[in-house]
Amino acid sequence: RKLRETLAGVEVVYHLAAKVTTPLADLEAHSFDQINHWGTAQVAYAAEQTGVKHLIYLSSTSVYGDYDTPVDEQAAAHPRSYYGMAKLAGEGQVLRLRDQMRVHVIRSANVYGYNPAYRIDAVINRFVFEAHFQGRVTIHGSGEQERSFIHVDKLAAVLRQLLNHEPGSQSIYNLAEHQLSINEVVAHIRQLYPELETIFLNPGMPRRNIRIQRPVALLQELKIPTIALMDELRAFQQVFSF
Repeated sequence: RKLRETLAGVEVVYHLAAKVTTPLADLEAHSFDQINHWGTAQVAYAAEQTGVKHLIYLSSTSVYGDYDTPVDEQAAAHPRSYYGMAKLAGEGQVLRLRDQMRVHVIRSANVYGYNPAYRIDAVINRFVFEAHFQGRVTIHGSGEQERSFIHVDKLAAVLRQLLNHEPGSQSIYNLAEHQLSINEVVAHIRQLYPELETIFLNPGMPRRNIRIQRPVALLQELKIPTIALMDELRAFQQVFSF
């Protein structure tokens, strides 16, 4: 009831809240499902009951699971973690409202970059923090596993522009700018910290890849800041220079 009262008179809802615990996305299945799936169901229901006109849901490329080749929005979702499963179920709760309101489902890549509430456990964020304060980074697996990435400021720019964007027939959009292996991420960070040490844990253990076809369709319609990855990393480094 409180959620419905909060949404009374609101036209646009951004649903960004979620439980995320990198790299522990395979633990606490019940908690992921309750928060990311059924919590989203409550938001969708409240939006439906209060006459919201536009619902924007931030999902994740984790819903795709492990693919050998880059995927676009037409690829089947086969999540391999409890986090990915719950986010995919949350998408279903939002997409059922497409006939009643404008709906955007944004499958975001791994987000990096500083903000007042940034996630220290996200891959690039953790590596920059460890490199700056410890002089070494820990890599799980061989480091050849790939991930897609987007800077938090660019994500925010896209979300802001969605206010005036008409969703396509499926309402689902991937959002990614860079495709890098973990070793490539470390190589970029080593340019800032030349003495950086690397520690590999379980290098022989297979790790899943999340590969997104680029350029993504959404970034051909919307604009993001034209800032190079190394410039973003330098700005991040300066945040810790105290």
